[in-house]
Amino acid sequence: VQTFDLVARDVVLQTLQGINGTVFAYGQTGSGKTYTMTGGASARFVDRGIIPRAVALVFGEVANRPDCSFTVCS
Repeated sequence: VQTFDLVARDVVLQTLQGINGTVFAYGQTGSGKTYTMTGGASARFVDRGIIPRAVALVFGEVANRPDCSFTVCS
């Protein structure tokens, strides 16, 4: 949670205002980039990584802004 709040929350929220953003994981092989971005292999909700937290934040914000129009594409 701390990593997401520090690194990605503002980037994700700014995309809803039309600003492009990127969260980039860089580092040595085996340093935990995949774990940080996607989360653990277990199905524990608290082990979510940056990507699932970002997706949840986007859809949560879209639901909380009925006065705005959003198109979410895959």
